[in-house]
Amino acid sequence: MRQRIILAALCFLLTVLNIKAGESAYYYVGVPNVGDPWSGTLPVLFIDTESEVNSKEVYVKGKYYIDALGLEGYQSLGTKENPLPLQIKGRGNWTWTGFNKKPYRLKFDSKASPLGMKSNKHFNLLANADDHNAFLNNTVGFQLSRLLKLAYTPEQRPVEVVLNGDYIGLYMLTDKIRVEKNRVNIVEQSDEETDDGRRWPEYSQSNINDRKNNFKNKISQKVNYLRQQWGNGISSIWAVPDDEADDDCWYGLDGRKINGVPTRHGLFIHKGRKVVL
Repeated sequence: MRQRIILAALCFLLTVLNIKAGESAYYYVGVPNVGDPWSGTLPVLFIDTESEVNSKEVYVKGKYYIDALGLEGYQSLGTKENPLPLQIKGRGNWTWTGFNKKPYRLKFDSKASPLGMKSNKHFNLLANADDHNAFLNNTVGFQLSRLLKLAYTPEQRPVEVVLNGDYIGLYMLTDKIRVEKNRVNIVEQSDEETDDGRRWPEYSQSNINDRKNNFKNKISQKVNYLRQQWGNGISSIWAVPDDEADDDCWYGLDGRKINGVPTRHGLFIHKGRKVVL
């Protein structure tokens, strides 16, 4: 517990610190090796595509591999000589259109466990170009989620990226949020479906009549309760005697005669008509 408190406090302090990463579109990690644009302190993801990636809607085919550079705790995936197939497209809204450094969505042809993440085909590359502290903020947020033992926290790994031979900087390789057992573990619903009867049968469309009848019963119980509190006159607003309908008296919606003109706001019966005061 003490370690968790210390970690949470450290995360908070790091979040509020105004740590600047510079004005460049790319964020370097450490000092690049001689001859290489990447730092040598993190794994490098190499992606080569058949055409330019310039759309959020259309996937582009390509190849990829991850070079762990022999760093402890990381494993390479594929090789330069034998890269693995993938598809890639843009992602995001303002983060896609507003910055030179673009985020991407990856779809591997077969499941993989990049850098020790859970096996899947679908991952994101988050650029975090919109906020100098975004790399830190997301990392802290994910860690706090784990400490709070929330049902699902996306996995992520820092990685430097080379796209079609160009070094494009530091990214976070992150889970794509999807309805899956190892991600968002809920039941997938059909388009336009509003009820999920397989997991919560009490809310399914199949027993809609039962739900309606249950609602009617609750209304009836409420009306009966009000009758007991206010008398049977509440069942109708037409309880005003016909011979008194045209007089100058005022009546409540429960049919009870009011002495004089009502002194409070509300809906009343006067001369056979409903009147709002």
